[in-house]
Amino acid sequence: MHYALTSPKWEGEIRLEYFDNGILKQAQFTEVIDVKAAMFMATHFPLQINLLTWLQENTQVKVIEILATVSFTEFWEAYNKKLGSKELARQYWEGEKRTLNKRPVNDTDRMAIMRMVKRFESKYKGEKKDYQPLASSFLHQRYWESESENTPKKNEAASNAAIELMNKWKMK
Repeated sequence: MHYALTSPKWEGEIRLEYFDNGILKQAQFTEVIDVKAAMFMATHFPLQINLLTWLQENTQVKVIEILATVSFTEFWEAYNKKLGSKELARQYWEGEKRTLNKRPVNDTDRMAIMRMVKRFESKYKGEKKDYQPLASSFLHQRYWESESENTPKKNEAASNAAIELMNKWKMK
């Protein structure tokens, strides 16, 4: 059982692997964390798998289960615009090159990317495909973050407008 911990309080992610009995087997820090994050982890480190739920509910730590590592080949096959440098895209995918915010793509990002790739396929069809970013640009500029952050806000605004409209109709 593999998990990744992220938080707005530190850069990168902490990867955890647990034995089948729920005891921590291995912890890996993918980037250097600051003293504040190290102190937090020293007092809240999830030595048992059941503490992950407590961390997610009571702190700003986001817990993501890593089901399987996604290969670059899987990404390349799924991305529906195969122009530009495949090698450059692979370097971003593998973390050999850092993205726009100076961080490499990690396993947590790869899972989010694959979810976004499916949405991009329906978004960029027909004539719109010309406007789809190249795979290397998609990875370098971290499009999966901006798209996923903006979409819920748009949906929430539309939802609120619909609720407001329905309430007005009830009053009449």
